[in-house]
Amino acid sequence: MATRWVLYESALDTEVDVTPLLDHLAGDVADDMRTLVPVDTGATRSGIYADPATRDTVRVYSGRHVSRVTKGGKVEADDPKVPIYLEYGTRYMRAQPYMRPALYRYRAGA
Repeated sequence: MATRWVLYESALDTEVDVTPLLDHLAGDVADDMRTLVPVDTGATRSGIYADPATRDTVRVYSGRHVSRVTKGGKVEADDPKVPIYLEYGTRYMRAQPYMRPALYRYRAGA
């Protein structure tokens, strides 16, 4: 089960460092995204990661920067827009959201 973190700015002392908490939260969100993402080749799932948190910011990424060499020696790169296509769908495929559901599990008040 997910852990919910609620930070009330008014309750925080100006000397409190919430960076470790943000790191933990970003890791939880990235783990949930890896669990929820549809898997075909695993390239999208392997591209999910979180940057180290700063004092007030944390970023979780979902990217496909995977390239491979075919038998003929040709280098192919995956489409970096695939995570967006999965999240919102296209006119040819239905949406398979995994980013928003992972984030919504941790929002305050939900």
